[in-house]
Amino acid sequence: MNALRIGFRTRALGVTGVFLALAACTGGGADIPGEPPPSPEPGAAIDWADRPTETVALNGGFGVIACPGDAPFLCVQREGNTVGQIEYSSYPALESVGARGLQGRIEDDYSQFTSDRTGCTEGFEVETVEPEETQVAGRDGMRSEYSVVNPQGETVERYVKYWLLQDDRVHLLVAEAHEEASCSPGEGVNFTDDGLTNFEESFQRVAALSRFPAGG
Repeated sequence: MNALRIGFRTRALGVTGVFLALAACTGGGADIPGEPPPSPEPGAAIDWADRPTETVALNGGFGVIACPGDAPFLCVQREGNTVGQIEYSSYPALESVGARGLQGRIEDDYSQFTSDRTGCTEGFEVETVEPEETQVAGRDGMRSEYSVVNPQGETVERYVKYWLLQDDRVHLLVAEAHEEASCSPGEGVNFTDDGLTNFEESFQRVAALSRFPAGG
């Protein structure tokens, strides 16, 4: 019998949308203790058809710039180091996805995620935060989050995803964290769990203000 267990954490719906509205008015959220006050974000607007070749400054000391190569990734930088990345993908929304909406697509994605983690050793758990509505590329999209927790209760993998169904296509932004004891090592430069937590407010703004290519 496989030892992987599926768990659920809850998050109140609507909190993200309210917080985003407040952040848009104030120019960001709380400063990180011990760091100088950040300069206001210059909109955090990212055109994924023309990723920035110069660093776009974000709050909390973060910045984003196109990763090397043609893959649609943004490298997240802090204090001169690349500390994580954001991945963009887009694919046609099949008729079944369009009929079920993003909620159904997220359910399928979570099922695939848990299936991929069935090789984790005994005592690991998969947790999810309840998907919630939020702004993505200026439209009504959704946010989902999954984690893998080890037997000691430590988060060793975490994924934050922003989804948008637009013009018969699904658009997806993903940031992920991997600790050394992760079940899956991941690819590229990934956040630590703390690093992703610190970046989440800026990630939310990037998702809300992104511009996606027409037709993917």
